Amino acid sequence: MKRVLVPMATSGYGLSMQVQVRVPYLEKLIERGVMPVLLPPMLPVDMQRRLTLACEGLLLVGGVDVDPALYKAKPHPKTDEPSPSRDSVELELARQFVADTRPILGICRGGQLLNVAFGGTLHQHLPDVSSLPHRASNSTIYSYLATHCWHNVTLEPDSKVAGILGVSEISMNSVHHQAVNSPGEGIRVVGKSVDGIAEFFEHRDHPFCVATQAHPEAMSGVIDRLWDAFVEAL
Repeated sequence: MKRVLVPMATSGYGLSMQVQVRVPYLEKLIERGVMPVLLPPMLPVDMQRRLTLACEGLLLVGGVDVDPALYKAKPHPKTDEPSPSRDSVELELARQFVADTRPILGICRGGQLLNVAFGGTLHQHLPDVSSLPHRASNSTIYSYLATHCWHNVTLEPDSKVAGILGVSEISMNSVHHQAVNSPGEGIRVVGKSVDGIAEFFEHRDHPFCVATQAHPEAMSGVIDRLWDAFVEAL
């Protein structure tokens, strides 16, 4: 059975701190016969390495904003309080899995972190650079992802993503307020919304390193081909 490493987020402080990951991410893997391996960020390095070596792929999921200091920027007033431990673990994992040419799928924050891992920068607050809504007003309610704030994304015809999905344009949900600004080394933007914001990107020199700003775990239909391709690449 193939295994995919899924780093977890933390919330709370002190004795109330929790680790968590949204179930729909895991369901997309499990229904394809893949075992999710959950990685809490406070795990000692030697344990992290053991889990990492046991997994064929990496799924980087959504969450709080990546620390702007990692791309040499000052925090925007709307930028989340960062999670240094999570950022550190996931940056190392992203670089390691790319170096090993093991498959990676990045979702929302996970894709942004991939870009930062290779020297890219981010737009910290999209309303500053675009009038197109990218986040529903009460999108903190996860169920909103399925029905609110959708827009079309146009794909580069020669991209890996277009080849996987078999379409030139796709309607995607949107719940992000940040996005790729300058692509990192090896990162190619291959899908944009009508306002020019990066919605899909991939690593040029990697057999399967793909990221989307949308939340495909809350979608079905054509986008499921992305999950199928990720699993097939393991």
